[in-house]
Amino acid sequence: MPTNLISKTIIKELAAKASGLDNDQGNARHKEIVNRLLHDLMIALDELDISMDEFRAEAGYPGEAAKANELGLVVPGIALEHFFDLRLDEAERRAGVTGGTTRTIEGPLYVHRFRLPDHPRGGGGASDGGSPRACRGGLKQDA
Repeated sequence: MPTNLISKTIIKELAAKASGLDNDQGNARHKEIVNRLLHDLMIALDELDISMDEFRAEAGYPGEAAKANELGLVVPGIALEHFFDLRLDEAERRAGVTGGTTRTIEGPLYVHRFRLPDHPRGGGGASDGGSPRACRGGLKQDA
């Protein structure tokens, strides 16, 4: 199917109506956000020629993640959490806030089939709030 089948004007009008911009009910900020997301999604669907089957498969993903009790992994998994961290770090930099560390913790959140450490807090599992520790070594795969 060809791309760009729908005029940008029609997309703009459809997103505005669907998000409630044509009335004064509801939260104006929420409507602004929904309008923007819908508009940009419709543009992407048209420009990338995303099929209904492709869309349905992707739209079902959050539901599947929720059923598997893994919805909390989606935001960091698609880099949105890191994006918010970058925005907050930049806002602080522009405001003259210095020092500290960046918000994002680099490294795997979950590695399939690798065992958890015996003492996840390090240092034998002590919870005394002691000094920072350096971790060395690697992951071992269970047999």
